[in-house]
Amino acid sequence: MNLQNFEAGLDRWGADLHAWPAQDQASALALMARSGEARLQAERARNIETALSESAISHRAPGDLAARILKDSRLVESTGLEDPFSGFIAWLKAALWRPALLAVLPLAVGFALGASSSVDEDAALQNFTALTLISAFDEIDYEDQ
Repeated sequence: MNLQNFEAGLDRWGADLHAWPAQDQASALALMARSGEARLQAERARNIETALSESAISHRAPGDLAARILKDSRLVESTGLEDPFSGFIAWLKAALWRPALLAVLPLAVGFALGASSSVDEDAALQNFTALTLISAFDEIDYEDQ
């Protein structure tokens, strides 16, 4: 067994060599006897497994998590809502004021932006006049004059 196979075994079967298959277990023990790198990899794997097992004890899922997941899955089954867009449509249809609010919202935002902006009326009138006269200048044939 080489070091790469040993690392793959650590990933596959863990740091406890007794959990390894018998033929791989003997090869792994022989490699660890002659390789400091293999011993270091085994020690790292044990540290990782220890840290993971300790974190699993201290970080438990909320007790009602399973009930909430089941409730949500039943809601999806009963309403047929599987994606967020159809959920939004269902929310929108639930009350008459919601579509009305969505229709008025752009108008209110536009009014607020228009009321808050400061426009120089003289400059705006000059720009408007210039834009309307541009098409008249296109019609003049300057070569005849």
